[in-house]
Amino acid sequence: MSRIFYLCDGERENCKKRTCYKNGGNCRHTTDINHAVNFERRAKTEIGSYFEKEDISRNETSPTD
Repeated sequence: MSRIFYLCDGERENCKKRTCYKNGGNCRHTTDINHAVNFERRAKTEIGSYFEKEDISRNETSPTD
């Protein structure tokens, strides 16, 4: 099974990565869509529906990342 990586918002409380960009590291990705920078949850159900945000000006990394 493939894993999908999203640009991370750096807000996950129990993140086990020690190289988070918010702590001076170089990790900027997550597999948890709840903490993806460019996605928003629109449904209130447990499973939810996630949609990519259309405003690309929020992208915090360079196009080469």
